[in-house]
Amino acid sequence: MQVSKCLLVLCPLFLPAAALADVPAGYTITVLGGVGTTASALNQAGQVAGVIPDPVSGALRAYIWHNGTRSLLDTPINQVAGISNDGKVAGAIVGSDADGLLSSAAYYANGTTTVLPALPGTAPRVSYLSGINSAGTVVGTQLNDTRPYGFTYGGGVLTALGGLGMGSWSYGSAISENGIIIASGETGEGYFHAAEFIGTTLADFGTLDATGSGYALDVNEHGTMVGYSEIMYDPMFDKAWVMQNHVMQPFGNFPTYTDSRALGLNNLGQIVGESEGAFLYSDGVVYDLNTLAAHDASFTLTSARDINDRGDIIATACGTDGGCYGVLLSPVPEPAPAAMLLAGLGLAGGLRYRLRRKKTCLSQKACL
Repeated sequence: MQVSKCLLVLCPLFLPAAALADVPAGYTITVLGGVGTTASALNQAGQVAGVIPDPVSGALRAYIWHNGTRSLLDTPINQVAGISNDGKVAGAIVGSDADGLLSSAAYYANGTTTVLPALPGTAPRVSYLSGINSAGTVVGTQLNDTRPYGFTYGGGVLTALGGLGMGSWSYGSAISENGIIIASGETGEGYFHAAEFIGTTLADFGTLDATGSGYALDVNEHGTMVGYSEIMYDPMFDKAWVMQNHVMQPFGNFPTYTDSRALGLNNLGQIVGESEGAFLYSDGVVYDLNTLAAHDASFTLTSARDINDRGDIIATACGTDGGCYGVLLSPVPEPAPAAMLLAGLGLAGGLRYRLRRKKTCLSQKACL
């Protein structure tokens, strides 16, 4: 038994590369701009979209960052929420008038900005987009007298998502590259549940606590959703969940009464979000990104918004002075296979030496 426990230490060295990628080795951090810059959306190519204060006017401008280069976009969009794999950007044009906030849902593609029409019979002061895919289909929400109406738009057709059962309202949440649309729909009882837009109606996938609301926030190409639910204890708190094959499960060892929200995921099932800081959930383990991404004490990673299949993560960092800005976390490359093999052989040799000296193996840590 003692020998078996020691040999377990070597097992990870001989796993396929895909399995090793599930265990993060660490991240480098790239600051994408000064205070007020956001990192709002990420695609599979590693393009980051967000907004940044214009260096001359100070007004917010949409940008795309890729491979060390930031490009300001020639568009009035100044709130970004999504980027497709081919670089289309979705968000809103935000302003104000004497009566308050104004916001128009819009997307930018191939050098052109398209402002979306309102749902028939409505004149909302506020509308915005939450996601876009390479086909140019978008999902978003418009607010009529504070009541949310989710919608999708594609091929020139604007479609209301509706509500659940006797409910009427919804928030359009996200769309995958292969066209899966998710939302948070209102039930007849006035709660919001995670939902998917299938055909012409929303399908109700529930929430963790039937006495509170739950919100779907992102979906991958396999139909796996993430979000959070309100847990109606005293005090109330938010609980992160993942839904696979239409089964919703909480995850992580977040302390009771501590808010946790799952904000994004990739096609490998890795999830990012926010709790007492930015987190990564991978292969059944929750990691504090502040411990995986090397940085000094001048700022804290407060929230992780999205992750792609390469393992890139976009997050928000807030400094000790209270200012916040967007950052990109890039995974540290794994050791080359040859180096890993040599490392494994070296450990094996050391292990044989220990066994020859008949040292007792009390734990995996002792074996090393």
